[in-house]
Amino acid sequence: MKSLIDRIPGAISSKRENLFLKTAFLLIIILFTISNIVSFLSEYRSQIYQLENEIDSIVELSENTLSSSLWAFDRGTITSTGNALKNNQHMILVRISDFNEREVFYHQVSEDPIPEEHMIYRSSIISYSSRPIGILEYGYTPFYIQKELRQALFRNIVQFLIILLLLWLIFIKTSKGIIKELEERVEKRTQELQAATNHIIQMDKMASLGEIVGGVAHEINTPLGVSLSSLSYINSIHQDMLQSLKDSTMTKGDLKNYFVEMEESLEILENNLNRSADLVQSFKQVSIDQKVDQLDSVSLYPYFEMIIKSLKHEYKNGNHRIDLIGEKEISINTYPGALSQIISNLIMNSIKHGFGDTTNGIITIELKADKDDVTILYQDNGQGVKEEDQPKIFDMFYTTDRKGGGSGLGLSIVYNLVHHKLNGELHFSSEPDQGVLFAILLPKQQPS
Repeated sequence: MKSLIDRIPGAISSKRENLFLKTAFLLIIILFTISNIVSFLSEYRSQIYQLENEIDSIVELSENTLSSSLWAFDRGTITSTGNALKNNQHMILVRISDFNEREVFYHQVSEDPIPEEHMIYRSSIISYSSRPIGILEYGYTPFYIQKELRQALFRNIVQFLIILLLLWLIFIKTSKGIIKELEERVEKRTQELQAATNHIIQMDKMASLGEIVGGVAHEINTPLGVSLSSLSYINSIHQDMLQSLKDSTMTKGDLKNYFVEMEESLEILENNLNRSADLVQSFKQVSIDQKVDQLDSVSLYPYFEMIIKSLKHEYKNGNHRIDLIGEKEISINTYPGALSQIISNLIMNSIKHGFGDTTNGIITIELKADKDDVTILYQDNGQGVKEEDQPKIFDMFYTTDRKGGGSGLGLSIVYNLVHHKLNGELHFSSEPDQGVLFAILLPKQQPS
């Protein structure tokens, strides 16, 4: 651009040279304007794509949260999830209902008139353990993105048209001084436009709730597989013995071997079926506590043993260890489901964020009691939490592992359950590479 301007003399006498300069400079402005229009169109497509991904992510995480909360009919968690959805500025409708179409949560934007063609409505079925238990209906709109980008594009086109008009006047007057001044103005406007196109609206709020019993099938696969193999072998030797009996070829040695092999196979079958039943019972008890939201007397030590056992599939692959220590005779009147969710979320947080890709991590859970309260000290030897992140770890949707799929809900849920559901206190401390320590103080008797 400057090379053209530098060629402009104090007074242009040649009409042909004047026409060439006008055409060349006009072409540069037009090309520059077109490139910015293309840039805005690209930005629009990018933001629409981000909006769709964001909505899908938030809805997916909300479905996970609603799966357990609808089953337990935890209205607080359902309302919190609905509010998290509606707080997205692009959401225009959120409706949560159980499978009998009883409305549990409803919100619809009514302030701004939005054209019908800009509204997108969807619904999904909420399931718990493959059983449909509710419906999530939601609507969102890209209208505000379109409106903002159109306004920005219109402003910049108007600016360029004004500049273009001024440039035409300058070329008509053939004033080098004015051309130089407008060149500076064009450069300033260009910088403003570039800054505007680099500005992207960021919204990244997601919600999720970890599933406590998600690995049941995987965990009991081995003992059930062995049981089936034993049963098949028993059937085989039994059929062989029946055939020998029919053919009158059975010997005393055959009968003796038959009883020995049958006894061994039945012992293997019994042991593996007992192991499967034990695993299912642990998962079942934790699952029931998650569903039933009522006060109950809980013996903490065996109950925590059951929770830890139900999560074995989560920590065994990393060769992690969970040590439960402290008083074994502590009983507490509380909400077992909330307590199970707190411990499960802390364990999953340690596995995913504290230990990460490392192995042989150690989690220690210590139980203490005095006259009126119970103290639960939860500690791991993971990577800890950076000092600048510590004030925000209980904030909803805050996570340091967004790329790894972190939702930012785990510790926020723990905080709310301890303080609001169980009327307790939660304290936290950490040093980088020194793990974390959560101290939970709960009353032995919850108010009725």
